[in-house]
Amino acid sequence: MARLQLKAVIFDLDGTLVDSAPDIALALDHALGPYQRPSIPLADVRVMIGDGVKALISKAFAFHKFEASDMQHATALAAFLDFASNAPAVKTKLFDGTLSLLNDLRAANIKIGVCTNKVNSLANLVIESVGLAPLIDLTVGGDGPYPPKPDPASLIATIKGLGALRSEAIYVGDMRVDALAARNADVAFLAVDHGHWPYHNKELKDVVCVKAMQGLRHALMLDRNA
Repeated sequence: MARLQLKAVIFDLDGTLVDSAPDIALALDHALGPYQRPSIPLADVRVMIGDGVKALISKAFAFHKFEASDMQHATALAAFLDFASNAPAVKTKLFDGTLSLLNDLRAANIKIGVCTNKVNSLANLVIESVGLAPLIDLTVGGDGPYPPKPDPASLIATIKGLGALRSEAIYVGDMRVDALAARNADVAFLAVDHGHWPYHNKELKDVVCVKAMQGLRHALMLDRNA
């Protein structure tokens, strides 16, 4: 990738910039509390994340083999969002190297976006809570007007909102849904591996995966002199 061709880097949020799974697990506990179901192990919560909060609630009920009615699903969804909005980042942490990477992108005059399936208001609360708000130019969440990833619309809108062409942007994510969104949008993609990238998935065998933020820094050529 030629440095001068890159005008925008767009990131997924959960599992890419921040490790938010512990807070998501807490919100799930709260949402499922009325149904007297035990806590879902954190390792299982991690693999449920990525398709948006409605899908997350459905997966949580399915994990417990609980056939929830539409009303129960809606109630659990509302409880999850209420809890998460009031405690967006109690246990959430930036992955090592995230802050310096975004600062270097900013110094290189590269626009920074977030494209996530997380509800937009909650995504912004998390971004603000972990101190990234001054570095993010645009956040596009998964609660409309665009369909959730892997539909490419939200990613395309993020790139356009940053004033870049798709050929001038790269999307960074940590999950299959991110790779497929980039593929569907015809946008370059890098997978960042914080220990959860699905290497076994044959559908993703051609995806370039880098090790954590230092690998991403090298791939974006931020560790070279301008």
